[in-house]
Amino acid sequence: MKRWGILCTVLIGTACISFAADKAPTKKSKATDDDAFSAPGSAGAQLKESEKPKTSALQFSLIDEALGPWFEWKENLRKKTGLHIAMAYSYLHMWASDAPEERYDAAGGGIFRLSGSWTLVNRGKRNVGRIVFETDHRHRYTKLEPQQLGFHVGYFGIPGLLFNNTEHILGELSWQQVLNDGKTWVVIGRYNPNNVFDVLGYANPWVTFQNYAIVLNTSVTMPEYGIGIAASHWINNQWYVNASVSDINGHPTVIRFFEDFHEVFTIAEIGWSPERWERYAKNIHVTAWHATARENVRLRDGADIAEGNGLSIGAHWTFFKRLAFFFRGGWSDGASRMAKSSLGGGLTYSAPTRDDMIGLGMNWSEPADESLEAQTVYELFYRVQLSPRLAITPSLQFVDDPALPDAPDDHLWFYGLRGRFTF
Repeated sequence: MKRWGILCTVLIGTACISFAADKAPTKKSKATDDDAFSAPGSAGAQLKESEKPKTSALQFSLIDEALGPWFEWKENLRKKTGLHIAMAYSYLHMWASDAPEERYDAAGGGIFRLSGSWTLVNRGKRNVGRIVFETDHRHRYTKLEPQQLGFHVGYFGIPGLLFNNTEHILGELSWQQVLNDGKTWVVIGRYNPNNVFDVLGYANPWVTFQNYAIVLNTSVTMPEYGIGIAASHWINNQWYVNASVSDINGHPTVIRFFEDFHEVFTIAEIGWSPERWERYAKNIHVTAWHATARENVRLRDGADIAEGNGLSIGAHWTFFKRLAFFFRGGWSDGASRMAKSSLGGGLTYSAPTRDDMIGLGMNWSEPADESLEAQTVYELFYRVQLSPRLAITPSLQFVDDPALPDAPDDHLWFYGLRGRFTF
């Protein structure tokens, strides 16, 4: 732990010195219909992020010129039809230290994603209605996929979130309707509740932290992509409420339309931000959830799963438009995703002159499996906006007292290199 502390101090100190020449931040615009409740990693947020101008370390004029007609065609398509599309390719290579003998200590994989939003109601006006969709091809480069590397070497967790070998998946396919002059947002169809609830501005697994326990709350039995309905509403300019009911058996590779919908996941949240448009940057919320009991769960080899419920809290606060602190905690009773209790926090710092970011996070969790001991994970990343369309993110993860019994030592290290190209 001593060498970890020294390493973190040196890296953060170096970054802060290099970022010292700050510029006055520009004031952000007021909320619009597009300022919905979805998470930074959701399809809608990524569509806006893909079009946002970025200041980078390098410029590749040949690539920009080659892609110019493509971006011009997309912009014309959006103006004429309301259809907004974006594509991205992400890759991740990870290495683990001290892997057990005859086990893989490295993994690599990639994800091609197509995201889209087709505005069909009130385009260019208030209270828009749109179809939002996203589809992935997730594949591995090596015999072991990054999402499984942790379990393979003794860590009860996922150091490489999203990067698996599920191949073709239909992610989101939903209707999103803004009502009440932008104060109310309704989603119905196939969606991921993680993109609506317990949302904190730092949590974007595409370009920030990569460990599941730091990006999301492992104590919540949040289903993945599945059918449901969610509604969010601003009570006033500061307080908001969310509620949802969805298929508890939702899964990225299985498309179900209200089949066995008596087995559901319900969740409700109340939160506060100083202003509506500051929800990503400054937010405090409390979330309660309940998962019904499930019988003959096909994705769990026919096993029954008991009901579960829990409570979580989250906070994210940004100072000077650059430095952000976050905290996340959760407690559950009965069935839970991975942990019956989880506590974590950290910070991020954004560069003033480029779209670079450094982040340090940690999480302590007590596994839901009572035969396993508690474990702690730390993650340090540095995102370099290498070009306007390419971000490179090296990362370092340290696991203290890994929970699985076949862990080779009292600690593990994971080294990662992630890249993302948007077009």
